[in-house]
Amino acid sequence: MASALVGVSTMPSDHASMVVHPVAPQELICSNQAEFPEAITRSIENGSFVMTMVQTPSTWDKRLEREFRKLALEEAKGTIAGDDARRLNQLNHWRDQLLNPLTSDEILLQMKRDRLLARMEILLKEYVELQEAANQTRVVA
Repeated sequence: MASALVGVSTMPSDHASMVVHPVAPQELICSNQAEFPEAITRSIENGSFVMTMVQTPSTWDKRLEREFRKLALEEAKGTIAGDDARRLNQLNHWRDQLLNPLTSDEILLQMKRDRLLARMEILLKEYVELQEAANQTRVVA
């Protein structure tokens, strides 16, 4: 709900009169994901945006398995289109969530791993900058 209110506050004034329907909040934990896999955002010419939310399935059924296998086969052959590749990633995420859900210990471990990797990235960037600065002073001297 809070994100909907933030979205309304950033809309142009001609769209601000739109009614926001309350939706029951859903909790989402995405480990190893840079973006929410269920949300697709695209820009429009007039500066506003459209966000399409796809409802996550509650069970992995035969229809989803057939679609997943068809797209995986296309990817293996190298004939998959861009939209189909995104759909395959979405199906793969759902399949992992529904068939092999993470335990709370695994989620905590992944969160710790992500924090450590972020810290390592910062340290490596600082090290590279330090080495570049040291090399520049050697060349000048």
